[in-house]
Amino acid sequence: MGIVVAAGLMLAVSACGVDSSAVSSQAGSAVRVEAGPAVAGVQGATLIAQAATDTSALTTGQFAGSGSLTGSMSGSVSITGSFDRTAQAASVTATFGGAGDGTSFSSVFIGGTAYVQTGSVSMLGIDTPWLSLDVAKLADKLASDPGLDGLFPGGGSSPGSNPDSFLDVLRGVSGAVTTVGPEDVRGEPTTHYKADVLPSKALDQLPADHQQALREMLGAELDQPIPVDVWIDGNGLVRKVSASRSIGTDGSVTGQFEFFDLGQPVSITAPPAGQVTRAEDLPLLKDLFGN
Repeated sequence: MGIVVAAGLMLAVSACGVDSSAVSSQAGSAVRVEAGPAVAGVQGATLIAQAATDTSALTTGQFAGSGSLTGSMSGSVSITGSFDRTAQAASVTATFGGAGDGTSFSSVFIGGTAYVQTGSVSMLGIDTPWLSLDVAKLADKLASDPGLDGLFPGGGSSPGSNPDSFLDVLRGVSGAVTTVGPEDVRGEPTTHYKADVLPSKALDQLPADHQQALREMLGAELDQPIPVDVWIDGNGLVRKVSASRSIGTDGSVTGQFEFFDLGQPVSITAPPAGQVTRAEDLPLLKDLFGN
């Protein structure tokens, strides 16, 4: 899988303005949890799509995910993080493995600024632990020049890197839904469902930025069904989602995310100013970003 970095997780912040009034939880009070109902067919598709919508609207929480790629290319990534949509903030730690890799780093997103541990961009000769970047400018540059991934590994979205992309595709459930039964996720009771999703079906239900991210992530495979497993609690919130699909003749990509401590307060702060180098202060990045 291409190298996946926290910049690819900016969608976790991009929906920060979503109105959470449709969700019974609020920051500062934990979500009450029971097992989700056993449903199937059209009713099951509606339940899953609504659960994805409501989970995306939550203001605070934490997530953990992993992804792997097998075949002619191989690799893996594990991700942990927290979000506060009201504060437009998220923190992410990613660990990469495979193909001789095995590195990890952290990023913090606050407002329109991303703070990235400089170990991941050490070639720039930065003498502080953190590099700050304008998120919108970074996204524009990576979209226009994918070769910059070498400087900002994984600045683009990839399967297995982005929790919101997993929730987004759940809005495209197509066909029958199977209820597997009650299962606990991180000690919380949920109901496990199996379904196929058609990403193209979800597109018109998503904000414009999420539509673009989904198109970039799946490309020509938007119309290919993806088998998913979803675990939903009694409040109709997604607690876990996993997906896998084949690539080529001998490869596959898999990924999963878990959501927990939903509705509970999180603490996300920017690094101290003295530990941060601004991208616009570096000659190389000043040229790249057109400053």
